[in-house]
Amino acid sequence: KVSQTITRGGPRSQIAIPAQGMIEFRDALTDLLEDFGTNDGGFKGDLPEERHMKVDNKNFYFDIGQNNRGVYMRISE
Repeated sequence: KVSQTITRGGPRSQIAIPAQGMIEFRDALTDLLEDFGTNDGGFKGDLPEERHMKVDNKNFYFDIGQNNRGVYMRISE
């Protein structure tokens, strides 16, 4: 499960990733870090395009964004 809270003590959003999709999920995250990450936790170059991954009957979407607090990735199902 991947989970997130917006505010401390607030509601938690969760997505369940099927076990057979974990390797592909890990590889997609590794590719993003290799292509756009830096050793100091920042990023280099332009932000990556959104990506999509299908595992069984689930669709996962990876969107990269940036705000005044830094770069983030939104994962949605």
